[in-house]
Amino acid sequence: MQIEQGRVQATITPCRSGLLVVVERTPHPGSSDFVRQHARRPWLTAPQPEEVLRRVVPAEEAVRLLVREGLHLSLAEQDALTRLER
Repeated sequence: MQIEQGRVQATITPCRSGLLVVVERTPHPGSSDFVRQHARRPWLTAPQPEEVLRRVVPAEEAVRLLVREGLHLSLAEQDALTRLER
């Protein structure tokens, strides 16, 4: 399951002990994060997504984790997330 809102993107994959949550954030072109990216890789012309978080958690914790990272889920998405864990 993939969720994208603004510059934040999350990929949620079921695994044996819960859900694997991977959150990526794309820095703003004028931010110091992009300047750091460009310093490491001078050939970049646009900001690239960076992995911010990678964790295996139960579905209830995944919702809280995504909200903390700035992704607000609808009730239907929360429902799909709990069904994904089963």
